[in-house]
Amino acid sequence: MLKSRKSFSALLGTVLIIAVLVISFVAPAIAANTANPSSSSEFSVASQPLTTNVNNVNIKFFPDGSFSTGDSTEVPHIFEGAKHYGMVVSEVVYSDRQFKAAVFDSKIQKSSDDMVLLEAAASGDNGKWSEWEQADSNGVVNFLGAYNSLQYRITIISSSSTPPTVKVNSFKLEGVSPADIKAFNSSLKPLSLGPCLEFATREGLIGRTTANGHVIKSTDVFVALPSGKGLCPSDKNNIYTVNITYNGKPMTNIPVWDVGPFNIYDDYWNPNSSRSTWGYAGYGNLPQGSSEEWYAYTYNFHNGWTSSCPYSGQVTAYVSDSDPGTQVHNTKANPNTHSSVRNNGASIDLSDGVLNYLGIPLGTNVNVSVTYNWL
Repeated sequence: MLKSRKSFSALLGTVLIIAVLVISFVAPAIAANTANPSSSSEFSVASQPLTTNVNNVNIKFFPDGSFSTGDSTEVPHIFEGAKHYGMVVSEVVYSDRQFKAAVFDSKIQKSSDDMVLLEAAASGDNGKWSEWEQADSNGVVNFLGAYNSLQYRITIISSSSTPPTVKVNSFKLEGVSPADIKAFNSSLKPLSLGPCLEFATREGLIGRTTANGHVIKSTDVFVALPSGKGLCPSDKNNIYTVNITYNGKPMTNIPVWDVGPFNIYDDYWNPNSSRSTWGYAGYGNLPQGSSEEWYAYTYNFHNGWTSSCPYSGQVTAYVSDSDPGTQVHNTKANPNTHSSVRNNGASIDLSDGVLNYLGIPLGTNVNVSVTYNWL
Protein backbone atom coordinates (compact mmCIF):
# COMPACT_ATOMS: atom_id res chain seq x y z
CA MET A 1 0.00 0.00 0.00
CA LEU A 2 2.79 2.41 0.86
CA LYS A 3 4.48 1.56 -2.39
CA SER A 4 1.28 2.34 -4.26
CA ARG A 5 0.99 5.71 -2.53
CA LYS A 6 4.60 6.53 -3.41
CA SER A 7 3.97 5.55 -7.03
CA PHE A 8 0.86 7.70 -7.16
CA SER A 9 2.69 10.66 -5.64
CA ALA A 10 5.46 10.27 -8.18
CA LEU A 11 2.95 10.05 -10.98
CA LEU A 12 1.11 13.13 -9.72
CA GLY A 13 4.38 15.06 -9.52
CA THR A 14 5.21 14.12 -13.06
CA VAL A 15 1.78 15.26 -14.25
CA LEU A 16 2.19 18.60 -12.45
CA ILE A 17 5.61 19.12 -13.99
CA ILE A 18 4.22 18.40 -17.47
CA ALA A 19 1.28 20.74 -16.81
CA VAL A 20 3.63 23.53 -15.76
CA LEU A 21 5.73 22.99 -18.85
CA VAL A 22 2.66 23.01 -21.11
CA ILE A 23 1.36 26.20 -19.50
CA SER A 24 4.78 27.83 -19.80
CA PHE A 25 4.71 27.22 -23.56
CA VAL A 26 1.02 27.83 -24.21
CA ALA A 27 0.60 30.98 -22.12
CA PRO A 28 3.14 33.04 -24.09
CA ALA A 29 1.55 31.80 -27.31
CA ILE A 30 -1.86 32.96 -26.12
CA ALA A 31 -0.40 36.27 -25.01
CA ALA A 32 1.39 36.68 -28.33
CA ASN A 33 -1.82 35.91 -30.21
CA THR A 34 -3.61 38.55 -28.18
CA ALA A 35 -0.86 41.11 -28.60
CA ASN A 36 -0.59 40.52 -32.35
CA PRO A 37 -4.01 40.97 -33.96
CA SER A 38 -5.07 38.97 -37.00
CA SER A 39 -3.60 39.84 -40.37
CA SER A 40 -6.86 41.50 -41.42
CA SER A 41 -6.69 44.21 -38.74
CA GLU A 42 -5.68 47.86 -39.08
CA PHE A 43 -2.10 48.97 -38.64
CA SER A 44 -0.14 52.21 -38.85
CA VAL A 45 2.73 53.05 -41.20
CA ALA A 46 5.29 55.82 -41.20
CA SER A 47 4.45 58.69 -43.54
CA GLN A 48 5.48 62.26 -44.16
CA PRO A 49 2.96 64.98 -43.26
CA LEU A 50 1.31 66.73 -46.19
CA THR A 51 2.94 70.00 -45.12
CA THR A 52 6.32 68.68 -46.29
CA ASN A 53 5.01 67.79 -49.73
CA VAL A 54 5.55 70.20 -52.62
CA ASN A 55 3.23 68.21 -54.89
CA ASN A 56 0.19 70.44 -54.58
CA VAL A 57 -1.92 72.76 -56.68
CA ASN A 58 -2.88 76.05 -55.02
CA ILE A 59 -2.88 74.73 -51.44
CA LYS A 60 -2.26 76.87 -48.34
CA PHE A 61 -1.30 75.19 -45.03
CA PHE A 62 -2.05 76.50 -41.56
CA PRO A 63 0.12 76.06 -38.41
CA ASP A 64 -2.00 73.16 -37.10
CA GLY A 65 -1.49 71.14 -40.30
CA SER A 66 -4.90 71.89 -41.77
CA PHE A 67 -5.13 73.40 -45.24
CA SER A 68 -7.36 75.16 -47.72
CA THR A 69 -7.05 76.59 -51.21
CA GLY A 70 -4.43 79.26 -51.84
CA ASP A 71 -4.77 82.73 -53.30
CA SER A 72 -4.99 81.78 -56.97
CA THR A 73 -8.41 82.10 -58.60
CA GLU A 74 -7.38 79.90 -61.55
CA VAL A 75 -9.53 76.78 -61.83
CA PRO A 76 -9.38 73.98 -64.41
CA HIS A 77 -11.78 74.45 -67.31
CA ILE A 78 -13.92 71.49 -66.25
CA PHE A 79 -14.72 73.35 -63.00
CA GLU A 80 -15.28 76.70 -64.68
CA GLY A 81 -17.53 78.83 -62.51
CA ALA A 82 -16.04 77.67 -59.23
CA LYS A 83 -14.27 80.33 -57.17
CA HIS A 84 -11.55 78.16 -55.65
CA TYR A 85 -9.67 75.02 -56.65
CA GLY A 86 -6.83 73.17 -54.97
CA MET A 87 -5.34 69.70 -54.84
CA VAL A 88 -2.64 68.08 -52.72
CA VAL A 89 -1.14 64.62 -53.27
CA SER A 90 0.80 62.76 -50.59
CA GLU A 91 4.21 61.24 -51.01
CA VAL A 92 4.20 57.50 -51.73
CA VAL A 93 3.70 55.59 -48.48
CA TYR A 94 5.40 52.17 -48.35
CA SER A 95 4.28 49.25 -46.19
CA ASP A 96 6.15 46.05 -45.29
CA ARG A 97 2.77 44.40 -44.89
CA GLN A 98 0.15 44.01 -47.61
CA PHE A 99 -3.09 45.94 -47.22
CA LYS A 100 -6.53 45.99 -48.84
CA ALA A 101 -7.94 49.30 -47.56
CA ALA A 102 -6.98 52.67 -46.11
CA VAL A 103 -8.91 54.22 -43.23
CA PHE A 104 -8.61 58.01 -42.87
CA ASP A 105 -9.31 60.15 -39.83
CA SER A 106 -9.93 63.61 -41.22
CA LYS A 107 -11.84 66.77 -40.42
CA ILE A 108 -13.56 68.75 -43.17
CA GLN A 109 -15.28 72.09 -42.73
CA LYS A 110 -17.26 73.14 -45.79
CA SER A 111 -20.56 74.55 -46.99
CA SER A 112 -23.15 72.48 -48.82
CA ASP A 113 -22.13 73.97 -52.18
CA ASP A 114 -18.51 72.87 -51.88
CA MET A 115 -16.85 69.62 -52.90
CA VAL A 116 -13.97 67.92 -51.07
CA LEU A 117 -12.75 64.65 -52.56
CA LEU A 118 -10.57 62.31 -50.49
CA GLU A 119 -9.13 59.60 -52.73
CA ALA A 120 -6.33 57.04 -52.67
CA ALA A 121 -4.50 54.80 -55.12
CA ALA A 122 -2.38 51.74 -54.40
CA SER A 123 0.43 49.78 -56.02
CA GLY A 124 1.65 46.21 -55.68
CA ASP A 125 4.72 44.21 -56.57
CA ASN A 126 4.21 44.67 -60.32
CA GLY A 127 4.65 48.44 -60.01
CA LYS A 128 1.27 49.26 -61.59
CA TRP A 129 -1.09 51.54 -59.74
CA SER A 130 -4.76 51.07 -59.11
CA GLU A 131 -7.12 53.83 -60.12
CA TRP A 132 -7.94 56.57 -57.63
CA GLU A 133 -10.79 55.39 -55.42
CA GLN A 134 -12.92 57.75 -53.36
CA ALA A 135 -13.31 57.36 -49.60
CA ASP A 136 -16.76 56.50 -48.30
CA SER A 137 -18.61 58.46 -45.62
CA ASN A 138 -16.52 56.71 -42.94
CA GLY A 139 -13.23 57.72 -44.54
CA VAL A 140 -12.53 54.20 -45.87
CA VAL A 141 -10.98 53.57 -49.29
CA ASN A 142 -11.32 49.93 -50.35
CA PHE A 143 -9.09 48.34 -52.97
CA LEU A 144 -9.85 45.20 -54.95
CA GLY A 145 -6.56 43.49 -54.19
CA ALA A 146 -3.50 43.32 -51.95
CA TYR A 147 -0.98 46.18 -52.19
CA ASN A 148 2.26 47.48 -50.66
CA SER A 149 2.28 51.20 -51.54
CA LEU A 150 -0.22 54.02 -51.20
CA GLN A 151 -0.78 57.60 -52.31
CA TYR A 152 -3.70 59.75 -51.30
CA ARG A 153 -4.99 63.08 -52.58
CA ILE A 154 -7.47 65.70 -51.48
CA THR A 155 -9.20 67.93 -54.03
CA ILE A 156 -11.14 71.06 -53.08
CA ILE A 157 -13.67 72.64 -55.48
CA SER A 158 -15.49 75.58 -53.92
CA SER A 159 -18.04 78.13 -55.03
CA SER A 160 -18.28 79.70 -51.58
CA SER A 161 -16.62 82.94 -50.58
CA THR A 162 -14.77 80.99 -47.88
CA PRO A 163 -13.33 77.70 -49.24
CA PRO A 164 -13.32 74.49 -47.17
CA THR A 165 -10.69 73.69 -44.56
CA VAL A 166 -9.36 70.14 -44.36
CA LYS A 167 -7.12 68.33 -41.90
CA VAL A 168 -5.96 64.73 -42.22
CA ASN A 169 -5.29 63.69 -38.63
CA SER A 170 -4.04 60.20 -39.42
CA PHE A 171 -4.70 57.11 -41.46
CA LYS A 172 -4.26 53.38 -41.04
CA LEU A 173 -4.07 50.48 -43.44
CA GLU A 174 -6.15 47.35 -43.22
CA GLY A 175 -4.11 44.19 -43.66
CA VAL A 176 -5.02 41.17 -45.72
CA SER A 177 -5.49 37.62 -44.52
CA PRO A 178 -4.89 34.37 -46.45
CA ALA A 179 -8.66 34.21 -46.94
CA ASP A 180 -8.59 37.67 -48.54
CA ILE A 181 -5.83 36.60 -50.92
CA LYS A 182 -7.80 33.50 -51.88
CA ALA A 183 -10.93 35.58 -52.46
CA PHE A 184 -9.04 38.13 -54.56
CA ASN A 185 -7.46 35.42 -56.70
CA SER A 186 -10.75 33.63 -57.29
CA SER A 187 -13.02 36.61 -57.88
CA LEU A 188 -10.97 39.26 -59.61
CA LYS A 189 -10.93 39.39 -63.37
CA PRO A 190 -8.56 41.49 -65.49
CA LEU A 191 -10.02 44.86 -66.42
CA SER A 192 -8.01 44.98 -69.63
CA LEU A 193 -9.82 46.61 -72.49
CA GLY A 194 -8.76 46.45 -76.08
CA PRO A 195 -8.45 49.58 -78.24
CA CYS A 196 -11.67 51.62 -78.23
CA LEU A 197 -12.89 53.95 -80.94
CA GLU A 198 -13.51 57.29 -79.21
CA PHE A 199 -14.65 60.69 -80.47
CA ALA A 200 -11.89 63.22 -79.71
CA THR A 201 -11.76 67.01 -79.49
CA ARG A 202 -9.03 69.59 -78.99
CA GLU A 203 -8.16 70.57 -75.42
CA GLY A 204 -6.59 73.92 -76.40
CA LEU A 205 -6.80 76.28 -73.40
CA ILE A 206 -3.21 77.49 -73.81
CA GLY A 207 -2.12 79.23 -70.61
CA ARG A 208 -4.86 77.64 -68.51
CA THR A 209 -4.23 75.07 -65.76
CA THR A 210 -5.04 71.37 -65.88
CA ALA A 211 -6.63 69.46 -63.00
CA ASN A 212 -3.18 68.27 -61.85
CA GLY A 213 -1.70 71.76 -61.89
CA HIS A 214 0.09 71.93 -65.26
CA VAL A 215 0.02 75.25 -67.12
CA ILE A 216 -0.81 74.34 -70.71
CA LYS A 217 1.61 75.13 -73.55
CA SER A 218 1.05 74.66 -77.28
CA THR A 219 3.74 71.95 -77.42
CA ASP A 220 2.37 69.86 -74.55
CA VAL A 221 1.59 66.18 -75.03
CA PHE A 222 -1.28 64.96 -72.82
CA VAL A 223 -4.95 64.00 -72.84
CA ALA A 224 -7.99 64.66 -70.68
CA LEU A 225 -10.44 61.94 -69.66
CA PRO A 226 -13.86 62.51 -68.05
CA SER A 227 -12.93 60.99 -64.69
CA GLY A 228 -10.21 61.65 -62.14
CA LYS A 229 -9.71 57.92 -61.59
CA GLY A 230 -6.87 57.92 -64.12
CA LEU A 231 -5.42 61.40 -63.48
CA CYS A 232 -1.63 61.58 -63.08
CA PRO A 233 -0.66 63.02 -59.67
CA SER A 234 1.41 65.72 -61.41
CA ASP A 235 2.99 66.47 -64.77
CA LYS A 236 6.17 64.75 -63.53
CA ASN A 237 4.55 61.51 -62.33
CA ASN A 238 3.00 59.93 -65.39
CA ILE A 239 1.60 56.69 -64.01
CA TYR A 240 -1.60 56.81 -66.09
CA THR A 241 -1.15 56.89 -69.86
CA VAL A 242 -2.99 56.04 -73.07
CA ASN A 243 -1.96 54.98 -76.56
CA ILE A 244 -3.72 56.64 -79.49
CA THR A 245 -3.83 55.70 -83.16
CA TYR A 246 -5.21 57.96 -85.88
CA ASN A 247 -5.27 57.02 -89.55
CA GLY A 248 -2.85 54.18 -88.83
CA LYS A 249 -0.33 56.42 -87.03
CA PRO A 250 0.30 55.45 -83.39
CA MET A 251 1.36 57.56 -80.43
CA THR A 252 2.18 55.75 -77.19
CA ASN A 253 2.30 56.51 -73.46
CA ILE A 254 0.50 59.84 -73.53
CA PRO A 255 -0.08 60.99 -69.93
CA VAL A 256 -3.50 61.92 -68.52
CA TRP A 257 -3.11 65.43 -67.05
CA ASP A 258 -6.66 66.78 -67.09
CA VAL A 259 -10.28 65.86 -66.39
CA GLY A 260 -12.95 66.25 -69.08
CA PRO A 261 -14.57 66.81 -71.46
CA PHE A 262 -18.11 67.31 -70.14
CA ASN A 263 -17.91 64.93 -67.16
CA ILE A 264 -15.88 64.33 -64.03
CA TYR A 265 -17.23 60.90 -63.02
CA ASP A 266 -17.51 58.98 -66.29
CA ASP A 267 -14.84 56.25 -66.06
CA TYR A 268 -16.28 54.61 -69.16
CA TRP A 269 -13.28 52.29 -69.61
CA ASN A 270 -14.40 50.28 -66.57
CA PRO A 271 -17.07 47.56 -66.61
CA ASN A 272 -20.47 48.44 -65.20
CA SER A 273 -19.76 46.44 -62.05
CA SER A 274 -17.20 49.05 -60.93
CA ARG A 275 -18.10 52.05 -63.08
CA SER A 276 -19.22 55.26 -61.41
CA THR A 277 -22.94 55.85 -61.83
CA TRP A 278 -25.17 58.82 -61.20
CA GLY A 279 -28.88 58.61 -61.96
CA TYR A 280 -28.79 55.68 -64.39
CA ALA A 281 -31.87 54.00 -62.89
CA GLY A 282 -34.42 53.48 -65.65
CA TYR A 283 -31.91 54.11 -68.44
CA GLY A 284 -29.92 50.90 -68.40
CA ASN A 285 -26.18 50.28 -68.54
CA LEU A 286 -23.65 51.30 -71.14
CA PRO A 287 -21.11 49.00 -72.82
CA GLN A 288 -17.62 49.09 -71.37
CA GLY A 289 -15.56 51.57 -73.36
CA SER A 290 -18.60 53.71 -74.27
CA SER A 291 -18.87 57.14 -72.70
CA GLU A 292 -22.07 58.68 -71.43
CA GLU A 293 -21.21 61.80 -73.43
CA TRP A 294 -21.28 59.86 -76.69
CA TYR A 295 -24.42 57.90 -75.88
CA ALA A 296 -26.25 61.00 -74.61
CA TYR A 297 -25.36 62.88 -77.78
CA THR A 298 -25.92 60.07 -80.27
CA TYR A 299 -28.64 57.89 -78.74
CA ASN A 300 -30.28 60.27 -76.23
CA PHE A 301 -29.14 58.07 -73.35
CA HIS A 302 -30.17 59.56 -70.01
CA ASN A 303 -32.56 61.73 -72.05
CA GLY A 304 -29.51 63.52 -73.41
CA TRP A 305 -28.11 64.59 -70.05
CA THR A 306 -24.47 64.44 -69.07
CA SER A 307 -24.74 64.66 -65.37
CA SER A 308 -21.50 65.31 -63.58
CA CYS A 309 -19.96 68.47 -64.93
CA PRO A 310 -20.27 71.45 -62.55
CA TYR A 311 -19.72 74.27 -65.03
CA SER A 312 -21.77 76.57 -62.81
CA GLY A 313 -19.37 76.01 -59.93
CA GLN A 314 -22.10 74.23 -58.01
CA VAL A 315 -22.01 70.55 -57.17
CA THR A 316 -25.72 69.75 -57.04
CA ALA A 317 -26.13 66.38 -58.71
CA TYR A 318 -28.67 65.13 -61.21
CA VAL A 319 -31.87 63.97 -59.51
CA SER A 320 -34.32 63.46 -62.35
CA ASP A 321 -35.12 64.87 -65.78
CA SER A 322 -37.37 67.45 -64.14
CA ASP A 323 -34.75 68.22 -61.48
CA PRO A 324 -31.40 67.96 -63.29
CA GLY A 325 -29.43 70.00 -60.78
CA THR A 326 -26.90 72.64 -61.72
CA GLN A 327 -24.23 70.31 -63.10
CA VAL A 328 -26.05 68.97 -66.13
CA HIS A 329 -26.06 70.15 -69.67
CA ASN A 330 -27.26 68.33 -72.76
CA THR A 331 -27.48 68.44 -76.51
CA LYS A 332 -30.38 70.87 -76.67
CA ALA A 333 -31.11 74.29 -75.20
CA ASN A 334 -32.11 73.55 -71.62
CA PRO A 335 -33.48 76.32 -69.38
CA ASN A 336 -32.43 74.35 -66.30
CA THR A 337 -28.75 74.50 -67.12
CA HIS A 338 -26.54 77.43 -66.11
CA SER A 339 -24.17 77.25 -69.06
CA SER A 340 -24.34 77.65 -72.80
CA VAL A 341 -21.89 74.77 -73.20
CA ARG A 342 -23.41 71.77 -74.94
CA ASN A 343 -22.17 68.22 -75.06
CA ASN A 344 -20.81 67.31 -78.51
CA GLY A 345 -20.31 63.62 -77.76
CA ALA A 346 -16.55 63.77 -77.16
CA SER A 347 -15.00 61.15 -74.86
CA ILE A 348 -11.40 62.41 -74.80
CA ASP A 349 -9.59 65.73 -75.21
CA LEU A 350 -6.23 65.92 -77.01
CA SER A 351 -3.54 68.54 -76.43
CA ASP A 352 -2.11 70.51 -79.34
CA GLY A 353 1.10 68.47 -79.19
CA VAL A 354 -0.88 65.26 -79.70
CA LEU A 355 -2.93 66.76 -82.51
CA ASN A 356 0.19 68.00 -84.31
CA TYR A 357 2.02 64.69 -83.99
CA LEU A 358 -0.94 62.67 -85.29
CA GLY A 359 -1.64 65.14 -88.09
CA ILE A 360 -5.09 66.18 -86.88
CA PRO A 361 -5.92 69.76 -87.91
CA LEU A 362 -6.67 72.09 -84.99
CA GLY A 363 -10.40 72.48 -84.50
CA THR A 364 -11.20 69.15 -86.16
CA ASN A 365 -13.10 66.54 -84.16
CA VAL A 366 -12.20 62.99 -85.16
CA ASN A 367 -12.49 59.35 -84.13
CA VAL A 368 -9.31 57.87 -82.67
CA SER A 369 -8.39 54.45 -81.32
CA VAL A 370 -7.53 54.58 -77.60
CA THR A 371 -5.87 52.03 -75.31
CA TYR A 372 -5.92 52.66 -71.54
CA ASN A 373 -2.52 51.39 -70.42
CA TRP A 374 -3.08 51.16 -66.64
CA LEU A 375 -5.77 48.53 -67.16
